[in-house]
Amino acid sequence: MNKTISMLLTLVMVFSVLAISVLAQDELSSPEDVQAEDVADSSVAQDSAPAENVATEPTEPAEDESAMDSNDSEDTEVPETDETDESDAEETATENMNESEEEPLLDVSPEEEEEAGVSPDSPFYGLDRAMERISLALTFNKAAKAKKGLAYALERKQEIKLMLAKKKFKEAEEAESAMQENLAEVEDNVQEVEDSDAEQELADVEGIENASAELQEEVQNLTNEVAVKIQGHDLTEDEQAALDKIVNGLKDSTGKVAVTVKAKKNKTMVKVKIVEERENGHGKKVTVTHTDLTKTNQGAEKKKAAGTDTEMAKTHGNAKVSRDDIDKGKPDKVNDHAKGGRK
Repeated sequence: MNKTISMLLTLVMVFSVLAISVLAQDELSSPEDVQAEDVADSSVAQDSAPAENVATEPTEPAEDESAMDSNDSEDTEVPETDETDESDAEETATENMNESEEEPLLDVSPEEEEEAGVSPDSPFYGLDRAMERISLALTFNKAAKAKKGLAYALERKQEIKLMLAKKKFKEAEEAESAMQENLAEVEDNVQEVEDSDAEQELADVEGIENASAELQEEVQNLTNEVAVKIQGHDLTEDEQAALDKIVNGLKDSTGKVAVTVKAKKNKTMVKVKIVEERENGHGKKVTVTHTDLTKTNQGAEKKKAAGTDTEMAKTHGNAKVSRDDIDKGKPDKVNDHAKGGRK
């Protein structure tokens, strides 16, 4: 009960405080202040009315100007269509010219382009060649170095084809020159291929021979394709001269390598034969020096000369005629021996 009475007293006090505050505010606000506020509100309303009128008045001429602009634009649309038609015709003509100019000289498949790798028209071509030289320098086996050089030469061939397809004859000549450099190193390495096992040396040389034959076949296919495709293209004198130089250089360099490899194979086969003769076919490893090969060649020449003397003896009736008499040109003595033999 006491709590309820205390709460009611508290509420009465709160309401009384609020009522006193409201009465105090009403007394503070005088009639003069109210009149001033009314005057300020009326002045603001008067100032805003002309502003609205000024803002709305230019809208009508603006609409007229926009209408005039639209009429002018409609009048000028007809000549713009004529100009666009002419520009479209010029663009199509230039596109056709560009397509005819960009028509490749040779057909290059994506696989061939990938095999070419970094081409001479790339800024990284010099770096690619430098990496190849480092790889060759780190290869100490002469047979392996020769095979690697032939692989690089085959890559040069792909580069040449790609550059010819793009009609970049200067870059194609650069690739062909690099290919000649590769093949010159291959020739040197082939001549230096040596192995204590003659049969292993022969196997190495035959591997080089197969790689050389593959390269020569690829070059032949390229030259044949150039001869066929070139008929449909008009080249300048300089371009034709560059093309002829490239084709002739390819044939010459690959032909030299083939001859060098063939000579090395024949020499190695003689070496294998000597080993077989010494060991009577028992298959023992024997080191054959260059002197042994020279003696073998001299022995072959002596056998050939002896065979010639035998044939001459049969021709002259089995008469004993010395080779010196024949070489010195003594036909009388030869005839006397021949007659004596017939008697």
